[in-house]
Amino acid sequence: MQARLEQLESTLSQLEKHVGELEIEESNSQLQNLLSDLKTIFSSEESISDSDKDALNTINSRIITLCNDLAELKEQKKRELSTIVKNKKKVGMYNQLK
Repeated sequence: MQARLEQLESTLSQLEKHVGELEIEESNSQLQNLLSDLKTIFSSEESISDSDKDALNTINSRIITLCNDLAELKEQKKRELSTIVKNKKKVGMYNQLK
């Protein structure tokens, strides 16, 4: 179980790195790996010890933080895109008036 948790933490660290660098394709690949690792851990017949539960709680907190960061980033990019579209419309209107 410990080896699986270490693999899960490693995958999560790589996912956090790729998200931080805005590497979308790599992030998607790491997310698939993370989901696979989680399925492996929770479909296992092994019992989860208290130390494993603590490690899983830590991983859960990191995943929640990552999701919150992604939601924030999504809103930021949405605002930036909205601003770009508005500016493009204004330029188009200006060019029509010329």
